[in-house]
Amino acid sequence: MNTSAKKVNKRSNDPIDKLIFENDLRASYLVIDKKLDMLLAVLNNGKVLRDRISNYPRLKAATQLQLEQWELSGKGIAIHWPDLNEDISIKGMIRSIAVDQAVAMLSEKEKV
Repeated sequence: MNTSAKKVNKRSNDPIDKLIFENDLRASYLVIDKKLDMLLAVLNNGKVLRDRISNYPRLKAATQLQLEQWELSGKGIAIHWPDLNEDISIKGMIRSIAVDQAVAMLSEKEKV
């Protein structure tokens, strides 16, 4: 029995997936500074995602020169480091940044 007629094009319920795909977000360039523990992804809409290199064990262990050997993959959906065998998606960066921000917010001492 062929069920191809019953296939449904389901969209993700994940809010980050929706954000990325409904706004067609893609990385267009990357700036990396190991000394500053900084990973900046410049998106095609001009916005910048700022993450920490130390959030990614393989990147943390890499040299500055190795970090600079990146390439965009999936038309900008992800960043790939061939020599490090590492891939980071835009979705993964957004999640990492959100977790860092939540931890920082919840760790703040409340002023009385």
